[in-house]
Parts: sequence; C-alpha cells; structure tokens
Amino acid sequence: MKTKVTIKDSLIGLILLSLSAVLVYSQTHLKAAPQIILFVFGGLTVFFLFQFPKVGTVFLYTLLGLAIIALTFVLMDIILDLLNPNRNVFVDLQGETYPVIDFSIFLAVPVGLSILPLFLWIYHKKLRPEKMIEVYNIAFFTIASILVFVIF
Repeated sequence: MKTKVTIKDSLIGLILLSLSAVLVYSQTHLKAAPQIILFVFGGLTVFFLFQFPKVGTVFLYTLLGLAIIALTFVLMDIILDLLNPNRNVFVDLQGETYPVIDFSIFLAVPVGLSILPLFLWIYHKKLRPEKMIEVYNIAFFTIASILVFVIF
C-alpha cells in the first residue's frame, strides 16, 4: 500500500534530517562507548518502529529529545562565541593569557529542557509525518552514526 507524501511531510522530513545531522555532528566530540550506544539505539528504533510501533515511538521521541538538546548546545556555543570570542581565555594584569575552563555552555541545559517538552508536544499533536519518513530519518542517523564511529 503506497501512501501519498505531502509537502508538509517533506518539510517535516527535512527538519528531522537536520536534527539527525546535528546529533551526528555532536557525536564527533564523543568517545567510542557513547557512539556505540547511540547507533545501537538508532538501530533498535528502526526495528521497533516496524515490529512494536508504540515502543518504537518512545525510542523515536527519545532520539528527537537528544537531537533538540544537542541543537541547543550547538546554537548556544555559536551565540556565546559571537558575544564573547575569548571566553576560554583569562588575561592577567601583565597581559599574559591563560586558558580557562568555560562553563557558560551549560546555559544550554535549561534552554534545551524548556524547549524540549513544547517541541515534542507540537510534533506529536500537529507535525507527525508518515511513518516511513521517520524510519528513513532514523536509518540515516544510524548509518551516519556508524560512519562517525569508524572515522572519528
């Protein structure tokens, strides 16, 4: 049975693909174990979406939540770099610079956690595309995660 994919479904698919790309990009800074967990989680999501749709939906929403949190971290890092490009450097009175640990990136945690329920509610109630679009996006995520694991 072939279903008709609308322009709305295509746009939502592009948004999901972008979120998956951000989540894959954020994996380049992780160690091997979290990468393995994420691509196994992606594979399980694809499997469960076919075999047990309700469980697959929970897995899908978990991955969407991780993608939103990763997106807020990336955006917050860009915003903070624009506002203060030297935030990782301390300059003493003699003009010497010292690297310091910058904790301002953790501002993304409350921002991401406040956006996340709203995004998931809107996605669930208003934006839910065809099931195959979700499956293709999670399959892309899983394959890209494997490639990131192999390359990085």
